[in-house]
Amino acid sequence: MAFSLPTISLRENPRGKYVGFDYFESQDLLEWIKFLESKFGKDTKFILHGISMGAATVMMLCADKCPKSVKLIIEDCGYTCAKDQFEYLIKKAGIKKPETIYNSFNYFNKKIAGYNLSLTDVRNQVKNTKVPILFIHGDKDDFVPFEMVYELYNICPENKRTIKVIHNATHANSAVVDEKEYFDALTDFYYCAQSLSKS
Repeated sequence: MAFSLPTISLRENPRGKYVGFDYFESQDLLEWIKFLESKFGKDTKFILHGISMGAATVMMLCADKCPKSVKLIIEDCGYTCAKDQFEYLIKKAGIKKPETIYNSFNYFNKKIAGYNLSLTDVRNQVKNTKVPILFIHGDKDDFVPFEMVYELYNICPENKRTIKVIHNATHANSAVVDEKEYFDALTDFYYCAQSLSKS
């Protein structure tokens, strides 16, 4: 049995009040997995599929935090970390020194939400992933920069990485732009991973 899980906050205040850019959300998702294991058994198998911040969330669970029940991860247009994402959008707005604005935001984020945005960096997790990851990104994405998918793909172990670029797709729009290609990539990834696990 396989599940594809949404990221839903189970937490009470203050964590339930604030966006975690994958920090809180990955903890919530881990709680969902544990809950479903308790309901359906430890032999339950999960496929985690996330888009945008959801993609960063599922990547956060691919390495040392990865439950044995998680078998595959699909990340669609995820970012490397909140810092990179913030600075990219600030530069895009025409501000030449994004570090000042980012540092100010992070200062208040630590005071109010209680966590440092540096904790949202998924690169170390991807580098040490325990499960195969399918990286999906639209080449016209101007919100999460397209280059990020290659940075993540290139640091992922060769035997655990697959990439699919959807041409002419903007942010979080790949499945809409080319539905057949998108879901064919998911199907191919699933069966390829299944065959590798049996070899």
